[in-house]
Amino acid sequence: MGFPGRASMKGNRSDSRVEPQKLYSILMSSLAVGAAISVAVGGLLLIGRVNVGLTIGTFVVVSILIAVSVLILRSNRRAQDLGAVLSVLAITSSAFNPAHLLALYEFYKFQFVDLAMILGFYVFPLLYLFLWVKSRATARTQSI
Repeated sequence: MGFPGRASMKGNRSDSRVEPQKLYSILMSSLAVGAAISVAVGGLLLIGRVNVGLTIGTFVVVSILIAVSVLILRSNRRAQDLGAVLSVLAITSSAFNPAHLLALYEFYKFQFVDLAMILGFYVFPLLYLFLWVKSRATARTQSI
C-alpha cells in the first residue's frame, strides 16, 4: 500500500526543487543574518572598551541587517541590492578603520572579537556580493 500521497510523488521530482532565485534569496538572507550575528557578538565583546555611541551604532546596524535579511528572504530585489550596498560599505569602512586594520595586523594574537570582525566585515559581505552578482547573472540568462 504505501504512504498517502506517495504515488503522486513517484517520478515527479521537480516539485521538490527550489527555483534558483528563491535559493539565492535564502542564501543571501542567511549571509546577512550571519553578518548581523558576527557584528552583534563583536559589539557585545567590545562593550566598555569603546564609546557608547559606537556600541549603539553597532546595534542599529545589526537591526538594519536583520530587517534587510527578512526582506531578502521574501525575494525583494531592492532589499537584495541594499544588501550589496551594505556589503560594500562594510568592507570599505573596515578597510579604512585604523582599529580594524590594527586588529587585522595583530590577528596572530587571536581574540574572538577579531574573528567576529573578519566574519562580519569581510567573509559574509564578500560571499553576499558573490551570490548577488551570480543571482543577477542567473536572472539575466533566464530572461533571455
